[in-house]
Amino acid sequence: MASAQIEAGRPCPLYPERGHSSTLHRCPLWARADILRCGLTAIVPHERTFGGALVVEWFPKYETAYAERIYERLAQRERGDMTIEKLRLPREEIQRYREKALLYREDSSVCALLEIANRDPKLLPFLHEYVGFLEAKRVDRGLGAGREQLVRSAVEHLCDLFTHPIKWARRWLGEFRDDPDGVVLFANHWLRHYEALKDALGRNPTDPIAWPAEYRPPGTDTRR
Repeated sequence: MASAQIEAGRPCPLYPERGHSSTLHRCPLWARADILRCGLTAIVPHERTFGGALVVEWFPKYETAYAERIYERLAQRERGDMTIEKLRLPREEIQRYREKALLYREDSSVCALLEIANRDPKLLPFLHEYVGFLEAKRVDRGLGAGREQLVRSAVEHLCDLFTHPIKWARRWLGEFRDDPDGVVLFANHWLRHYEALKDALGRNPTDPIAWPAEYRPPGTDTRR
């Protein structure tokens, strides 16, 4: 993506009309997103016959297994070529950078799944489970804030990235260094990363074995 295009920004994909996070209630999915606040259990009963007797066994819901798979494939690891070495971060800031980058990878994966589920509502149960999975992860790290706030914060971060990418990147990196070099590349990295997440979640949504698809680095030639 050209530097001028990045600097100009573009509408947030979750808010194409206004492109600003203050209009969260206008998100097309938000009217259906009460599922994020419902009390669905992660364990469900399965009945089977064993030795002539009816036995009830309890297994994790398959949506829960998919939540774990989404996290492992799309959020857990650092992706792309925007390395700590390229950013020239001070050694004492590296761990804090990694913690913040993980939060933003989690946020981006939530937003990508939210956008995909907006087009394919049958994925809503997976969205619910994934948000709950992330909330538990953050509670373990001492960062719990509730499911609705998790989604709201993720969408706000995404809209800031899309509408003001250079300002977003400068503010993001400003916590760790004063060097303005690399800001455009950093913004472009996160914009392309989000598109790669949508690509992975949008491929094979009806195939229980192949979904979510493997992450393809941004810019990968997919022609056959």
